[in-house]
Amino acid sequence: AALVDVEASDRPWRGSRPRALLAQIMLSRQEPAEAAELLHRALADAVRYDDADFPLAPTYSLLGHASSHLGDHAGAVRHLSEAAARFDAGGEHEEAAGVRLQLADVLVESGRQADAVAVLESLLSEESAAALDERMVAQIRLSLARGLRELEEYLPSAEEFLRLAGTVSGWEDDAPIRTLVAADTAVALVLADRWEAAEAAYGRALAAHEEAPNPPMIVRMAREFARLTATARGAEGLEEALAHLARADAVLDGVPEDAEGFAVWYERGEVHYRRARVLAEAERFEEALAEAEAAIGVHEGGGEQGELPRAESVRFAALVEGNGLGRTNDAIARLTTAAARCRKAGHPEAAHVLDALRQEYLARPRG
Repeated sequence: AALVDVEASDRPWRGSRPRALLAQIMLSRQEPAEAAELLHRALADAVRYDDADFPLAPTYSLLGHASSHLGDHAGAVRHLSEAAARFDAGGEHEEAAGVRLQLADVLVESGRQADAVAVLESLLSEESAAALDERMVAQIRLSLARGLRELEEYLPSAEEFLRLAGTVSGWEDDAPIRTLVAADTAVALVLADRWEAAEAAYGRALAAHEEAPNPPMIVRMAREFARLTATARGAEGLEEALAHLARADAVLDGVPEDAEGFAVWYERGEVHYRRARVLAEAERFEEALAEAEAAIGVHEGGGEQGELPRAESVRFAALVEGNGLGRTNDAIARLTTAAARCRKAGHPEAAHVLDALRQEYLARPRG
């Protein structure tokens, strides 16, 4: 109604604020295209009519948010960068840092991981970090540590996680974050091939979990340790790798299947999948196949969301059958059925992967 009144009046410059407010409502309703149109008009009118009091920085931030939801990553980067610069110019450094965190997320989504890391590193420069709240700095450092890990810069990532662990160690009011950081630190250290330090961090993560449970992080940590132990130590590390996976199972056993925000079925299926791979590396193929089939069954229970992890478990089961056990015909039959299922479920790329392995087996001479 306010916009209608403005349009009917001879004072169009008064429409910018109602449009920006309406855009916020549209975003909350998951209508980013309509929100973006309103925000573009609001900004254009504010500039056109020289509205010095119009909140340009928050509006650019909203437009960046809307653009990211529309998949317009270039636009989102442009608008969020403008918002951050305007917040900084106004001395609102916390707000600027928050926008740059969003900017880093958009850069990651658009495949620009190195650029995202550069943005985060700039926020942690001595001058920038001094103007920020401790918890904001911790959030930035967490994002930076994970970004470095994605770039396979494992030692710098581990160093950032260790700094973060020192920061959060005294956070009595947010104990689960200590468990999260301890688990991430352990994984970063083992990826950096710092096994002794990693095992100490692993122990700290388990102790933190006892005080402040964080099942998703502990399960993923244990699974990653199993993978890396098997890779680094081969058959000698088999029992240790299996022990990590048994610990993951024990944690999952204590989590209700309908736990909010945690897909227990997925994590349980991934533990079976990882156990299958660990056993296959040790050439215990019958056991590996049984675990792969267990993973298939668990992911089956995930419905539509379980289709892709199920397809990967089928692929690995077929690898074990065809290469480890010499049951090529069984593997071909499994792959044929699974590829058809993937196509029906709308996953042509997964079907292509399964078909490629099937064709490889079909090309082999069989007795």
